[in-house]
Amino acid sequence: NNLPAWGQDVVRFKAYVERVRPPMVKFIDTGFNDDAIAYAVARGSSVVGRIVFDDGDQPIDNDAKRKIAKIVESARKHPLIDWWEFYNEAYEKGDEMAKYGERSIEFMQAMEAIGKKALIGGFSTGTPDESQWPRFRPAVEYAWRNGHGICVHQYSAPDMRYMAGLNQWNNENPRLNDPVLDPKAEGWHTLRHRKALKVFEAWGVSARFFIGESGNDDIQQRPGGPGK
Repeated sequence: NNLPAWGQDVVRFKAYVERVRPPMVKFIDTGFNDDAIAYAVARGSSVVGRIVFDDGDQPIDNDAKRKIAKIVESARKHPLIDWWEFYNEAYEKGDEMAKYGERSIEFMQAMEAIGKKALIGGFSTGTPDESQWPRFRPAVEYAWRNGHGICVHQYSAPDMRYMAGLNQWNNENPRLNDPVLDPKAEGWHTLRHRKALKVFEAWGVSARFFIGESGNDDIQQRPGGPGK
């Protein structure tokens, strides 16, 4: 299934899974390779699936039902995928974030109806600001009560530890030597979810966070000038 699109990547993927035994792997709809998925599941990995929608094609009005239905359709076709992501890097503040929360609850309910779990949010690195999380509170509480997860992206540069722990901008005198080993350390990019957990704790709930994307990428402000 989809082998021509994968080619030798199936072999490389299997070798990676065999060597690393990752607890979780992620597939997007350009490469839902059932052979690779089954191989990972047989070796103890949970699997995340994501349908890639264009940035301008992630509606939060009633048209969102069509997108949810498309994800449900893919979930039925690929039953070994346990977790399914909703939208990607959209609606991270303001009234739209509250509306996105409503659609996210609908998405979680649709996943429950077919025995799957949802990953809501898909928020980009550095977001949301802590002041915005209350707009998403109903979705966070629903996810916690019903076993779903919240997906966030955590990129940083020039080092993945920058803007976490003591590695801060410091008025153009950036620090980069903190190894960020303190289990209570937080960050503005990596480890930002720990800031969110403090907000949630005040509500009497928690969350299961998934880091859906991560890597060394361009952020501002950062030492060393722009780059990826």
